[in-house]
Amino acid sequence: MMQSRLLDPDLAKRLPWLLVFRAAVGTGLLILTLVADLYHWPLEQLANVLYAVVIGTYVVVFVLGLLLKSEISPLVLSTAHLATAVMAAFMVIQATGGVNSPFSFLYLLTILDG
Repeated sequence: MMQSRLLDPDLAKRLPWLLVFRAAVGTGLLILTLVADLYHWPLEQLANVLYAVVIGTYVVVFVLGLLLKSEISPLVLSTAHLATAVMAAFMVIQATGGVNSPFSFLYLLTILDG
């Protein structure tokens, strides 16, 4: 079943929407980090890590968006998208407390994004 989904011809049509979803999650994280900075919440100490993840997210969305128009297989782009989403979620969760992180929901968003 998993293999048939990966070879789905509609994957190329879904990828732009996955990138939009990822940019929206990155924007939400950016807004949360900005608010934490403004109100001096405890999260403020981790702002540099969170800003780096947001910038990385935007860069990945931009690069994958450009690559959508190339001859690269949608399967390869989808795999890169999912791998970088897992890495971003991992970085945020580890930087904010690991198992006790208030951002552990990002793994759920990564699953929904995939």
